[in-house]
Amino acid sequence: MNFPTKLSRYPAAGVTTLPILIGGAPCAGKSTLAKALATERGCEVGHVDDLSDAFKTAKENERHKYPWMFSTYKTTAEEFWENRTPRDLIAVEVAQAKEYWPELKRVMQTGTFGILEGVSILPELVWKEFGAAIRMVVLIDTDLLRVRQTIFTRGIWDDANTYSDWVKEKELEWVELHNAWFREQAKKYPYPLFEVGDRGQLLEQAKTYFAG
Repeated sequence: MNFPTKLSRYPAAGVTTLPILIGGAPCAGKSTLAKALATERGCEVGHVDDLSDAFKTAKENERHKYPWMFSTYKTTAEEFWENRTPRDLIAVEVAQAKEYWPELKRVMQTGTFGILEGVSILPELVWKEFGAAIRMVVLIDTDLLRVRQTIFTRGIWDDANTYSDWVKEKELEWVELHNAWFREQAKKYPYPLFEVGDRGQLLEQAKTYFAG
């Protein structure tokens, strides 16, 4: 699916003071697209995983206030996946995203970043708070062979060479379920969902979509 060529669904008021949001499933090219757009637009990128990690480090003495965020803190991939399913991880991540949302919302409104990207940017939370006053796209990659290659060479939980291959197979199932989860979100909240095909073409389409 191609990007629309207009932002007609988004009102001008307030859009320029809020960052572009790039959400979606793991291994869909969110950070790659964010960095490329940031270079074009001359702005900073905020990676929500990094921001969340920094937040947890700062709040370690208050971990009782953030039980979901700290439920996987400093846990190895093998420890987490030993008795859990890919569907379990999606439930954990949604709960963590909702717990982190007040802080992420604050970051969004500081003007520090022109673009924010991450799996935990949930269309539901963004729409209920900002509606059409913010520009967001959601990416999924249904080419599971490409996703598998990314998982086995780069890794998701950590660097690929730091954890077991049986975990990576579970991560592939997790990505596939994530794709389906974001499809359901797209039916409820009108931020465009795009299946990633050619990565170079995606950048050109994104430039057009976010122009102005």
